[in-house]
Amino acid sequence: MLPAGHLGCYGHLSEGACRLCGTERQVTATRPAKSGRMDRMADILLFSYGTLRQPEVQRTVFGRELDGRPDEITGYSLGEVLITDPAVIAASGSAVHPVLRPAPSAAGIPGTVFTIDAHDLAAADAYEVDDYTRVLVPLRSGAKAWVYVLASEAPA
Repeated sequence: MLPAGHLGCYGHLSEGACRLCGTERQVTATRPAKSGRMDRMADILLFSYGTLRQPEVQRTVFGRELDGRPDEITGYSLGEVLITDPAVIAASGSAVHPVLRPAPSAAGIPGTVFTIDAHDLAAADAYEVDDYTRVLVPLRSGAKAWVYVLASEAPA
């Protein structure tokens, strides 16, 4: 859960100056990729079906808009959860957020899969309130991605 009013720099997880405290953070952890270019840490797949697809939420959480591709998750149904964290409500514009619940026979839920790094994943973890937990799931495309689901009903 995020401290109210300090969403943009929580843990200084995105590159650039914090809007509230003004301190700078630069991403310096790079490694050579097999292609020869420098990558920011290892690539991680994150599937979003809800607010993390909103450009304004991405700018607040990650400090930039993410590029993603459509995909789908199966074995879950879409529900709603009431958010009480003021910073998360301010970022998303709503107190009611979608949430995935296990439902083995449910039809697929469309969403977007983003390729991110460990800093981005930590920022997403900080944004998601305690009602959510992150699990690794297969997508319709065959890729495996992290996704946030209802914590009280998450698979063990």
